[in-house]
Amino acid sequence: MRIPGSWTIARPYGVPIRIHWSVPVCALLAGGLHLAPGAWLAYLLLVLLHEAGHAYVVHRVGARPIALEVLGFGGLCWWKGTVTPIQRACIAWGGVWAQLLVLAVAGVAVLALGKPGNLFAADMVDVALVSNLWLIGVNLLPIPPLDGKEAWQLVPLLRRRFAARAAMRGVAAQPATAAPGARFRFVRVVAPRLDPATIARPTRADAIDDGFDEHSLTPEVEDVLERVRSIVAREASRDPKPPGNLQDQEKGGAGDG
Repeated sequence: MRIPGSWTIARPYGVPIRIHWSVPVCALLAGGLHLAPGAWLAYLLLVLLHEAGHAYVVHRVGARPIALEVLGFGGLCWWKGTVTPIQRACIAWGGVWAQLLVLAVAGVAVLALGKPGNLFAADMVDVALVSNLWLIGVNLLPIPPLDGKEAWQLVPLLRRRFAARAAMRGVAAQPATAAPGARFRFVRVVAPRLDPATIARPTRADAIDDGFDEHSLTPEVEDVLERVRSIVAREASRDPKPPGNLQDQEKGGAGDG
């Protein structure tokens, strides 16, 4: 995109920087038709840094800046890409963040060195401090096409994100508890005691019926069977008397035979 009447003066990192014809006209009118080259240059650099702040955040969020345009009444940062609502709000803040950086640097310089006596430098400092602060306030008004329209959306967006993360941490940290009124019943399952003698290696007849040969058992299977035999033998030695219902079944089975 390009606004008619602008000229490209540089292409840093492949991004064209354009100056519109309205810049010198508005600068002359703003100065009351008086020559103030220091103030004009400072204003030009301030607008350029503002748009560069937008472009920097655009790059940081994964989008791509296309062009920067400096106009007599402001500037534009053309970019393209897919961003989240929070990232878009940060892009809107990018220009103001750059202006705040200029304000901080100029303020520290004046406090450390004092205001310059040279008229050209003094005009630049006035723009960096007074005009800069005034432009920040105007630009943050929540009305289009000013940046404040989208910039202030960052506050509720971050509030919702922090609330959602806090809720997730609370759920993760909450111990597992039963619902009110829930009842628990513990059931003990008692398995019948088995005679170790009943666990034997498969006989030749069993192997034929099952469709495999007795020598087809792998060492791993043999090892598992040995472990099962040892466990059953240990349990049987503790209580050799099987439960009554198992005794009755065994006796009944013998009598029927």
